[in-house]
Formats: sequence, structure tokens, C-alpha cells
Amino acid sequence: MDKKILKAAQMELQHHTWGTFVDKGLSVALGGNGIVVPGCEACRKRINTNGQYLRHLAEDVLPGILESALARN
Repeated sequence: MDKKILKAAQMELQHHTWGTFVDKGLSVALGGNGIVVPGCEACRKRINTNGQYLRHLAEDVLPGILESALARN
């Protein structure tokens, strides 16, 4: 296994954290009417369950990682 590809894949996966982000404008704290929602902070995709998060990684993130890795070879 190419260690560079593995390291790049690990780094990309670590960008996709399951946390919270503000949707639809500024947060109320900043004078807006945006709401805080759970989801992938990197993609700003709403995610409510662990299963949805794993599906997001498998269906949305992993294909891009593999495409980049295969394009290098």
C-alpha cells in the first residue's frame, strides 16, 4: 500500500467532522436568524444519526478520495 495515498486519505477523512454549523445566514448571536444544525462541518450537510454520518463518508467523501488516489497512479 502506498503510504502517501493512505496519509492523504486519512487527512481528508479528518476534515469531515460530525459537529454543528449555522444554516441559512448568520447565527442569532451575530444578529441573524440562522439556525445551528448537526452535520458535516466541512460539507455543511445536515446529518442527524451515526448511520447517516457513516453513509456520508462512504458515499460522498470516499469516492473523491479514491478518484484522487487513482488519478495519481
